[in-house]
Amino acid sequence: MALVVDRAQALSTGLTAREVDARVRSGRWIVLRRGVYLTQPALPSDPAHRHACLVAAAVLATSTPCVGSHTSAALVHGLPLLRRPSGPPVLTRAPGTPGNEVARRVADVPPEHCCLVLGAPVTTLARTAVDLARTGTAMDAVVVLDAVLGRIPRSELDPVLDLQRGWPGSARARGRVARADGRAESALESVSRLQFARLGLPAPELQVVLPLPGGGTARVDFLWRAHRTVGEADGRAKYGRPEDLWSEKRREDALRDSGLEVFRFGWSEAFHRPEVLRDRALRAFARAGRRAA
Repeated sequence: MALVVDRAQALSTGLTAREVDARVRSGRWIVLRRGVYLTQPALPSDPAHRHACLVAAAVLATSTPCVGSHTSAALVHGLPLLRRPSGPPVLTRAPGTPGNEVARRVADVPPEHCCLVLGAPVTTLARTAVDLARTGTAMDAVVVLDAVLGRIPRSELDPVLDLQRGWPGSARARGRVARADGRAESALESVSRLQFARLGLPAPELQVVLPLPGGGTARVDFLWRAHRTVGEADGRAKYGRPEDLWSEKRREDALRDSGLEVFRFGWSEAFHRPEVLRDRALRAFARAGRRAA
């Protein structure tokens, strides 16, 4: 039996109405919406699975054909979001279908833009990325677009952009897709790349593998080759063990031995204090210039 079912689906498996009600009373099943049940005693702890259950329940609760979309689809796909959405799942229904308070967004969603993920009907990765590129902020969009392009080829976004030509925000979405880069390995790297452009810094190369003195290589997050400077985005999970920190220190020393300057930054600088991010980059450029002189 599916994880989320409505009453008709439950009865079609051979259960009686009395047995369904007994499972609810005993706590074996949870009522997610009127006549829609989770067939286990608690929602999954994993955010993607949890939201998939809520999307599936919302879709079953309405008689209007609809699909999870936008931030809800992003959550179910496991895409990074800068802000965890609150409130009910986001659903989109087709134009001309009966309106209701569950599926509030209205747009053309052809079958090829839909898929089933973790038991929930949601928009595809490509459709989700373009929807959010149209409707979200530039920072929200770059995080999702980079993550999606790390999973599917850019060409899969083109049919979605073509379908949405002339829709509100479609030109903005097309520009954001053109600037997205699937080489970003984290939301922090995506945000940082956007901030570098906003701050007027030269565009860095991404994920460059550099030779180290004495042999071996190091892959760096950002490289300004003309300035002989490396930028490293330090997320919280990057150094889970003391030996990780020691290994990273030795790697950074080797990069400096090769004549490069290195500066580091985290979420605080990239997201909240971009002026500090700019100053660190410019100081590193200056140090590299003095060393070269």
